[in-house]
Amino acid sequence: MRDLPTWAIERRARKELPLPLANTLAECLFWFQKAKHTIDGEPAFWKTGEDLRDALGIQPRTGNTHLKKLERFGYWKIIRRSRPRYGCPSPVNWLIPTNKALDLLSRALEDMVQAGVSRTIRNQSKQPSKEPGSDA
Repeated sequence: MRDLPTWAIERRARKELPLPLANTLAECLFWFQKAKHTIDGEPAFWKTGEDLRDALGIQPRTGNTHLKKLERFGYWKIIRRSRPRYGCPSPVNWLIPTNKALDLLSRALEDMVQAGVSRTIRNQSKQPSKEPGSDA
């Protein structure tokens, strides 16, 4: 599966969740697509309240609350462990997406394909620039 943009994941998540939680879920699932770590053989990634503050403009405590609510809704399991390679004693939230989260990613991709968005994005990248002063 190719990486889906955050907006496509969020659009799908808004059908199931209130907007603030949909934003947090979309941001986290976007980064999950790039996950390189595993915990007990399952793909995992970590996020902190500070990461969500920087990405979404919300308070770190609110970000952590969103992560816990999304765990209760069944989108992932949270495990508290230290970050890799940082040797930092303070643990972070490691998120292990469940089938519910993976299904949401699949449905977001289906939505994009149905809307023809992926084809549009591909065609736009091949179009020559039409800006004034360009040679095209």
